[in-house]
Amino acid sequence: MSEVFLHVFNLSIAASWLVLCVILLRLVLRRAPKWIRTVLWGLVGLRLVLPFSIESVLSLIPSGETISPEILYAKTPAIESGIPVVNAMVNPVLSGSFSPADGDSVNPLQIWISIAAVIWIVGMAVMLLYTVISYVRLSIRIRAAVLLRDNIYQSEYVFSPFVMGLFRPRIYLPFHLSEKTMGNVIAHEQAHIRRYDHMIKPVAYFLLNIYWFNPVLWVAYILLCRDMELACDEQVIRGLDRERRADYSQALLSCSTTHRSMSACPLAFGEIGVKERVKNILNYKKPGFWIIVVAVIASLAVAVCFLTNPKSRATMKWAQTLDVQDVDSIELVVMPQSEDKQYRSFAKDEFAGVVARINESRGTYVANPHSIAGQTMTFYIRTSDGVEHKIMNSGNVYLVIDDECYDADYSWMDTWSRDYGEGNAALPGDFFSQGLTLDDVTALAKKGNALNWVDFDGYDYTETGSGLYIRVYKIDAIFSLWIGGGSTTEEPMYIRLSAGDQNDDYIDIRTEDVASFIAQHQESTSVSTSGGFEEPPQITESTDDSLDAASDIG
Repeated sequence: MSEVFLHVFNLSIAASWLVLCVILLRLVLRRAPKWIRTVLWGLVGLRLVLPFSIESVLSLIPSGETISPEILYAKTPAIESGIPVVNAMVNPVLSGSFSPADGDSVNPLQIWISIAAVIWIVGMAVMLLYTVISYVRLSIRIRAAVLLRDNIYQSEYVFSPFVMGLFRPRIYLPFHLSEKTMGNVIAHEQAHIRRYDHMIKPVAYFLLNIYWFNPVLWVAYILLCRDMELACDEQVIRGLDRERRADYSQALLSCSTTHRSMSACPLAFGEIGVKERVKNILNYKKPGFWIIVVAVIASLAVAVCFLTNPKSRATMKWAQTLDVQDVDSIELVVMPQSEDKQYRSFAKDEFAGVVARINESRGTYVANPHSIAGQTMTFYIRTSDGVEHKIMNSGNVYLVIDDECYDADYSWMDTWSRDYGEGNAALPGDFFSQGLTLDDVTALAKKGNALNWVDFDGYDYTETGSGLYIRVYKIDAIFSLWIGGGSTTEEPMYIRLSAGDQNDDYIDIRTEDVASFIAQHQESTSVSTSGGFEEPPQITESTDDSLDAASDIG
């Protein structure tokens, strides 16, 4: 139920942006036909009803999913409103107040969102009950209504004309109306029926029952009711002269009532916004052709920009849902200022720390960043599906995930630097201390032809390949290990243990005798350094002892 509530909550936020746009257009297009307004409100209803939305680069909605369902289980809860300022204000509070402590059996947000979901359901039930009671009371009041003609009824318990009924709508009138007033009233109510307002208003109220917690949608419902009345008035008076419009306005005033109801009640002739309606009736001018064209184009633009979601970034989604179990290898490349690149492969037991940092990448996509200079750290992460992903920081301002650039979240870079060091800062002394040893080589060689790239995760190396992957693992002054191949997802072409600087004396450790090769070269090195030749000591001018040593050699 919590995930359903979050889905509804996200839909209401997306619709709220559309509501604000419609309110603005109501002001800008005040001279346009009033039916344009009801079309715009229809787009709001469509946004609330559709369970999904098409993605578009033209979307003006900041975020299609402000609160992800993943927040229920996140170690560091955060929202993605699409507005960096809002994220920066809300996310520190969320992470500080609702991050689960070590040992907690449940995430605090799971509890709070579950409570909110229950309140949401109770609110819907209350509004639905109010609607049923209102409908039953009104049905009892009009039970004794008398048929006037067709679908028009009169009742002494009706105080203002209205339409009631979804599939067989009826017009109900009070008995006291004069013939002139009755003609105007009936024309108005029939316009409601022709426009299907008697169906639209209950549907709109039903949606309000679902989204009752959003005050912006209450405003939208009230304005919809007003605009429906204005559109009906406009339809009726379109062909009337000024005198007959005055009669229509007088009928409206005589039928006005102080009664207000927010239920899916009938459409009453004089119920809503009487003052505004009279003003529009008396000042009515037929809209010009170009005004109608502009209004229609504006409506189409609103549909494209607000019924669609911003393009989702699969790379960002991947980074937020990365799981330790799905990772085969993680490699870090650091390029400090004025130093050569340094490499480090993470061991399996270190994956969790790296993955936790990657999961926190919640930046906003930046199509054209101000700068992508200063790249200092790059993670290469290979997942079990064989895909290699690249994540790097860029000038400590942006986060680049699979070559797509994002604004860094408020704490992302601080955490990154603290946990893994930063290229422009001093790295921990033992950060790159995981060197390959001869004992490691001997142990790994026992795997034979099953030996692969991932077996060397966690050991430092230098990348020397150009067109091929060639990794060199420096072991000591004598030995180094070379792995080469066309791809790290395929079997290596060779895994060589090399002796000497020329790299022409080697064996493939998968198929040849590693122990003999090591013993042979260690023995020859020992002989060459102890076979009667002593390296002369360095002569310096700083001590007398060094001068004496030099004279002894002569």
